[in-house]
Amino acid sequence: MLQEDKILYPETGARRNAGSLNPNSVAQHLLVHAVRQKLERKAGQADNRRFPQFRERLLEEVKASGAETVLISSELIALSPETEKKTFLRYFKEFPDADIRVIYAMRYFPDYAESMLNQRLKSKGPLVDTTKNIQPLNMLRDLEDWGKLLGKDKVHGLYFSAADYKGYVGEILDAAGIRSGTAEEAAAISDNTSLSLNGMALNTALGTMLDAHGVTLDSEERRRLIAVLNRTEAEWTAKQKLVLLPSETSDSLAALFRSKMPEIANLLTPASVARMEAEMARREAQVFADSNAGKPATFTAADVAKILMLAFEYPIIRSILRRCHKEDVLADKERATAE
Repeated sequence: MLQEDKILYPETGARRNAGSLNPNSVAQHLLVHAVRQKLERKAGQADNRRFPQFRERLLEEVKASGAETVLISSELIALSPETEKKTFLRYFKEFPDADIRVIYAMRYFPDYAESMLNQRLKSKGPLVDTTKNIQPLNMLRDLEDWGKLLGKDKVHGLYFSAADYKGYVGEILDAAGIRSGTAEEAAAISDNTSLSLNGMALNTALGTMLDAHGVTLDSEERRRLIAVLNRTEAEWTAKQKLVLLPSETSDSLAALFRSKMPEIANLLTPASVARMEAEMARREAQVFADSNAGKPATFTAADVAKILMLAFEYPIIRSILRRCHKEDVLADKERATAE
């Protein structure tokens, strides 16, 4: 699709999205990691070569492609300090005439916070504080930062709404200059599952077991485990929706969003303003459910059988169980020796 429109989605800095079941679901997250590593270097330390290496590789890839547009995606650059944004833009200093634009999605604050917490739980394990580091107002700061750095006319502020997902996706395609595909086709692609109450129970049990046996997973093992949990989510026979935010927190975030709507509208496209206003009308009498994160999950006999079969179906589960057993054996030997 992109090649037909002479658009390059670079391999430079690309990495598979954590938890995605689609091997083609990638984003240029490594470009952002290199920016952060560059900024974290202390005086006197050797120069961080990842950033200049990525910049050189990106330049070579763009020249070889013959593309007229380069599309780069990474949620990691969102909510970043202005210094990171400025450094990120240095990737394109070899393209002095480039027309750099930003496509940025705004979301209803309670939904944004709930989604962020769910993804964090899925990727990093049980949460201690479900409200820590959730700062939805930073989305406003982001849009203002990009407006200062590039000019307000270069920033496409879009509003995400599940009720009008096709319209939202259509705006992304238009802003990116993608003409060969339709919004219907693009909107049908989705592989980012949310963790259910059942999934949280399994996730927490695995995390507790690993901690109890002193077993730590590396990033690749964690990615493989997340993929297993994602597949399992689609197979529960009694799946329950997970709610992480306390209802009073959701109420506060909803009130904050409504109070900021004039500022938000000033940063969005006309179509996105209309989408936001339509969603707010639908949510006028919304009552938020309270968090059920501490409640027990409900597993059917089929669900329990599925859990028991995980070790037979997935090598990563067998590996985790073996390592936990090995740690137990070593601990028993050490106790026996001490006695």
